[in-house]
Amino acid sequence: MDSVDVLDAGIHTVAGHGNDTWDALMSQQDRYDFMFDHGSLVELAKSAVRDAMLGEWPIEAVFLGSSSDSYLQRENSHVYRPRLAEEVAKWLEIEHSFQFANACASSSYAIAAGMDAIRSGEFDVVIAGGADEVTASSVAGFQAVRIYGERCNPFGVKRKKLVLSDGAAFVVLAREGLYDTAIGRLEGAGLVSGAADMAHMNGDGPFRALEAAFSEAENSKLDLIIAHGTGTIVNDAAESDAIARMYENPPKIVSYKRALGHPQGASGAIGVVLALEAMERGLIFGTTPYVDPTLAVSDYVTTQSEGWTARRTAVLSHGTWDVYSALVLSI
Repeated sequence: MDSVDVLDAGIHTVAGHGNDTWDALMSQQDRYDFMFDHGSLVELAKSAVRDAMLGEWPIEAVFLGSSSDSYLQRENSHVYRPRLAEEVAKWLEIEHSFQFANACASSSYAIAAGMDAIRSGEFDVVIAGGADEVTASSVAGFQAVRIYGERCNPFGVKRKKLVLSDGAAFVVLAREGLYDTAIGRLEGAGLVSGAADMAHMNGDGPFRALEAAFSEAENSKLDLIIAHGTGTIVNDAAESDAIARMYENPPKIVSYKRALGHPQGASGAIGVVLALEAMERGLIFGTTPYVDPTLAVSDYVTTQSEGWTARRTAVLSHGTWDVYSALVLSI
């Protein structure tokens, strides 16, 4: 299938905007190094969109994933509607908006839908991504299944629980070849929903998502995987098994959640922006200083920041109730 061009990207996390976020990752800072006040979820989304709109692209539609938006409305006893995507579209003076709530894979689903809309001829240029913030409902949900803690240590020896965080990221997508200033390509997307377990990932889901993404991409060769890597015992092991099942010799594997926390529905979009940044800079960040040696891919998880030439990257994000996604990008 045809690839879709990536024209620009924007990100806003607990560490700050683009360069601030990248510097925090490269220096291997901890989530609790940051105090963050973004004002509101709408303002957080707008900040990342503004970062991605430096080229003043002729955007035709907004594709946005968020789980916190629906949590907030439930807490306020409002009937759920796709408020956040509408707000961003109105701010951009755009008629079309689409919102996705697929747990922690929400923004990956939004990006995949934006790609499909361009491929189908519905639009030529769209902005796609997600924004999420920590809410009482989201914390309570993870506490109920006993995987919410104070520190996040993806693929690490002492990993136990995850830490939620705020974040937003967006990419501008366009029909292939429409502009000669593309910073990358989105080659394929794999989306899988199993509805088997509320909290625990199984290795078959990420594997099937990768397979589906590769069926749309040029091939299955990768230089880098940005894993979901939440820092929980069961989920990191299942994701590790899925990658080992796909590759006898996996590519480098990273997770950003030790530094940035788990931005829930914005996870995939943040991973996409970081993938583009890593490929452009020829650098990758460390995941954890002490990788769990019992994991199937322990030899491939980064322990420190280093130079690394990557031309093709997969971004994995997964959510509660067995929702999985994989996005393949290249430069």
